[in-house]
Amino acid sequence: MAFVETEIHGQTMVVRLNRPERLNALSTVIRQGMAEAFSEFRDNDGLEVAILTGTGRGFCAGEDMKESVERGGVGSPDGDLDDPFADGTLQKPVIAAVNGFAMGGGFMLVERTDLRVAVKG
Repeated sequence: MAFVETEIHGQTMVVRLNRPERLNALSTVIRQGMAEAFSEFRDNDGLEVAILTGTGRGFCAGEDMKESVERGGVGSPDGDLDDPFADGTLQKPVIAAVNGFAMGGGFMLVERTDLRVAVKG
């Protein structure tokens, strides 16, 4: 099972965080998957917009604290990830489709997007 799934619909790429049992918490695997997805989005001239969303009842709960404690630090252990979304160099619009909780680092993902749409609740 991929923890970050992508779908392409015409000129739109949907990037879906897919770890609902942990409310899509930001783990190393999710960070790597997002970096790959947004690099693909950046490099594909046929794609005009990305939609970032989560699977399940939460958009993103923020940092995966269980993994951070086990690893001994917060954030990605690989500071050299090529993630144009995270580093702010992406020159294409990203829409956040917020489907529930967006806490901590998850809220920071929402802040980084160009447009935000959220479910009520």
